[in-house]
Parts: sequence; C-alpha cells; structure tokens
Amino acid sequence: MSNNLINNKNIVWVDIVKFIGIFLVVLGHSLQTFELTDTSVVFEHLWKYIYLFHMPLFFIIAGYLYKSKSKSDNYKKIICGLLIPYFIYQFLYLPFRIGKLILLQNYNFLDILPKCLLGIISGDFVESPMLLYVCGPCWFIMTMIQLRLLFNNIKLNTKNLILITLLSILILKCLFILNIDLYFCLDNTLMAIPYFGLGHILKTLNFSEFQIGGGMNSLIISISIILACCILLEVILNYNGLIQMNLCINEKIQNKSLLLAYFGGILGTLMTFIIANFFNKENDFIKVIGKNTLFIIFFHWLLLFFTRWFKLQLLINYFTNIFSKCIFILLFSLLILTISYFIIKFLEKHFPVILGKYQPKGDSYKCI
Repeated sequence: MSNNLINNKNIVWVDIVKFIGIFLVVLGHSLQTFELTDTSVVFEHLWKYIYLFHMPLFFIIAGYLYKSKSKSDNYKKIICGLLIPYFIYQFLYLPFRIGKLILLQNYNFLDILPKCLLGIISGDFVESPMLLYVCGPCWFIMTMIQLRLLFNNIKLNTKNLILITLLSILILKCLFILNIDLYFCLDNTLMAIPYFGLGHILKTLNFSEFQIGGGMNSLIISISIILACCILLEVILNYNGLIQMNLCINEKIQNKSLLLAYFGGILGTLMTFIIANFFNKENDFIKVIGKNTLFIIFFHWLLLFFTRWFKLQLLINYFTNIFSKCIFILLFSLLILTISYFIIKFLEKHFPVILGKYQPKGDSYKCI
C-alpha cells in the first residue's frame, strides 16, 4: 500500500480532490461575504448544497492519507504540521478581529482580549459570554489535531475503526437529543471520526487502484453516478436541512438525521472522487493549492476580511442577473486561490513553518 501512496497518479488524484474541496470552502464563504445567501434563494440553496459534503471530504481524505508511525513521530507531525501553524494563523488574525470588535461593535480592548485568547485555546467557531472566536475556520485545524491525537493512541484495524465510529455516532445522538453543544471542538471531532475512519478503511482496501473502466462506457457510468449522487444529495438537503460539523441547533442548522448527514457527506465525497478522476493530470497550480489547504483555510478568511472591510462586496450590485453573479463569484473564488498560490510559493522558500512544513534539523520526517 505504501507504494500506492507515493504513486504519481495517486498523488495527482488526491491533490485534485483537495483542490476541489478547498475551492468549495472558498466559494461557500464568498457567497456569505457577498451576502448572496441572504438575497437569493438560488445561492442560498447552492451554499447549503456545498455544506453537505465539503468538510466531510477533507476528513475522509485525511483518514486516507494517515500513516501509522511511531507515537513520537506522529506527535512531532502534530506539533509541526498542525499545532504551530494553528497558533500562527490565530495570532496573525487576532489584531484584525480585535480591531473589528472595537471599531464596529464598541468593545473594550481589556474586556475582549482574554475572551479572544480563550477563543484561540478552545478553537470553536462560536461566541459565548466567556469567549470570542478569532479565526473561525481554524476550528478545522483544532479538530485535525484532536483526530490525530486519538488515532495515534488506538490500534488501527477495521474492527476498532467500526467500533469507534459507532460509539461516536451514539454519543453525538445523545448530545443532539439533550441539545448539548460541546466546547473545544469536541463535537466537531466526534462528527469527524466516522469520516476519518472511513478514509483509513478505504486506504486498507486499496481504494487508490479503484477504476470504473475505460472508454465511453466508463464515461457514461461516471456521469450516471454523478447525476445519481446529485439527486440523492438534493433529497437529503430537502429533508435534513443545512448540515454542519457541530451540534449547534437553530432554525438554519437542522441535522434531523445523523445517518442522513453522514450519507450526504459520503455521497458528495464519492461524487468529488469521480469528478477528480476526469482531470487526473498533474498541474502545478492544483498541486500547490491541494497540498496547502490548511494555510488557505486561514488566508482566504483574511482576504475575505479585507473584502468586507473595504466594502468590496458591494461590487455584486453591478450584476443584475443570477448568471452574471454566479460567474463573478466563481472568478472571485479562483482569484483568492490564485493569490494564495503566489503567497504559498513565497512561503515555501522563506517561511515553511507557516505552511506546517518545518523540518527540525536531524529529523528524517516532514511535517505536512
């Protein structure tokens, strides 16, 4: 299996999947930034559709790529590849978050600083009387840290993965019934465990060698599966409502059925896998973006902050129909990824620690 993981075709396939995933993340947040989800039923539906599977996709891929090494090596990867970048991103964004709270919401600096610091420690993308989130999307990195810690301390076999999946779903169901929202991203981690476990099971099943076939028959089968996934996702969305990776319950986030939520996440990921297979060709832009999604999770949020600060979202008012607005928001999302690409190329040469790629001298591993 290790040979498959370093196989060029497999690397390309994974990079494309992650590229699609991070594009959907940027697109979803851009739709919110330009207030299209509040002013258009079509864009609101698109946004909800994206949320069905764009984060489950990342957790499935993370489980698929997870390698069991010594505990010490895995802890080093957690620290260098996740924990250090997490704190860098949070503290880089902290001045902007505090400035916004002070200037626009009349908060007192001494009152909000400890709340923001507690928000950084917790990692949650929520506000409460005790804490204020800083860089909201960084909840994903905190969840990945917890997943790594968990899977680093259990024996990874199919039996254990199934047991821990069932246990996490049972706990989630109890919390959901009791309307309990956990802090420190623990509910996000519980939601992510089945996806992460599924990804690792796919790895053991040699999923990297999965092929539908070749020629016109392959194309017809692939398109048929994609259309079937689209229809089923639509049915799930109409019944289950907006799905999130936490247990926050309100009029928008419903999660009527956890099993349907997971089914939607898996279906959307399968659809993305098949789409990626159509474009299974190496490209430097896709490769760089796909291998640096953690940084983009932070950086795109920073760019969207400046978009809101300079009122650039008002540009959408120059477009009078849904089609032109759709083209604009797609190009805007691609622009964010393009800017990210050049920043990443610079950081790779001069500040790899920011990308989670710091390699201590004398160590043979790489934190990625």
